[in-house]
Amino acid sequence: MLTLACLMFLLLLTFVVSLLPIRFPRWVYADWQYAKRHGLLDADGNIDQEAYEKHAKGKGFW
Repeated sequence: MLTLACLMFLLLLTFVVSLLPIRFPRWVYADWQYAKRHGLLDADGNIDQEAYEKHAKGKGFW
């Protein structure tokens, strides 16, 4: 019975934490990784939209 209560508490805690608005680092996102591999980042490490548009010829990331 105690094991079930601990498991339920752990699942509840996981659920509550998943609702928090957590901002992930840039390197987690696939579009940023693609831009980095193809040299499409500006000096601040953000995606350079103009360079990307020239690279993709208006097709989008995927």
